[in-house]
Amino acid sequence: MKRILILMILCLIPSSVWAQPAITIDEQTYDFGTIKPTASIAYDFEFSNNGTEDLVIEKLVPS
Repeated sequence: MKRILILMILCLIPSSVWAQPAITIDEQTYDFGTIKPTASIAYDFEFSNNGTEDLVIEKLVPS
């Protein structure tokens, strides 16, 4: 009985190990060109999650 239980647990482990988010970003950089110091600028980067788990973005840091 113990062997069957251990076998069942081992069969479930690989599916949870391989499940993960996978981010895909269409465009990773954008050149704003020359801008004035007082100008307000913005650009929307589009991305998607092609993985099997939720993608959680906790922190963004501009370069």
